[in-house]
Amino acid sequence: MSGSLPLILALDTAQEDCAAALLKGTELIGSRVETVGSRHSEIILPMIRDLLKDSGVEKTDLSLIAFGAGPGSFTGLRVACGVAQGLAWALECMTAPVSSLEAQAEWLRDSERLPAGEVIAVLNDARMHECYGGVWRVPEDPSSRLELLAGPEITAPADAMTFLTRYGAGHLVGSAELVYGGEMALPAALHHAASRSSRPEAIGRIAAMMSAAGEVVSPELAAPVYVRNRVALTMAERARGERLQ
Repeated sequence: MSGSLPLILALDTAQEDCAAALLKGTELIGSRVETVGSRHSEIILPMIRDLLKDSGVEKTDLSLIAFGAGPGSFTGLRVACGVAQGLAWALECMTAPVSSLEAQAEWLRDSERLPAGEVIAVLNDARMHECYGGVWRVPEDPSSRLELLAGPEITAPADAMTFLTRYGAGHLVGSAELVYGGEMALPAALHHAASRSSRPEAIGRIAAMMSAAGEVVSPELAAPVYVRNRVALTMAERARGERLQ
């Protein structure tokens, strides 16, 4: 591996997983993923420490801190962003805020070796009977980032068919199908990859592409992506057991 490639720490606390990955450029060195519910703030720093130790890497060796910027859990997004900012300030390095939806699409492209032109939709459970959605197309150059076609946006589970057909998506990944599958009336020809799992290695790969393109930012400019302004339930909604993500 070339010494000029960035050593990237990628973090993700956007959903119920707490995750970290270490990459040299786009090559994965090691990763950790643990389902923690809402305990991200307790788990993330020890997880980073153990990952670096097991990989034989010092914090001072890091050259870029990437994080899943959302959309996702309001509190979770702030954890990853805050940790990334703190590390980047201390290490005097840059940050890469990466779309959590794009990371799932990138994971699917890589794991399925999808050819150019294939269209990937991501639908994640956004709670409140809604989904976070985005759509990407695989570019001609396999070393380039996916091409954004739509999103991030909010859509209802019942509108999933319209969302997918509008952009000609042939692939679907994300957690929404696990929660709302019976309501989504998905096309029979669609390739499904329903999953709640975090993909920190994909966040790291996208960050490497961002670094090569000069798209990384200083820590003070790093920020989560919030698609929905409403972040609190009414007392009646809480009494019914409803939850915000």
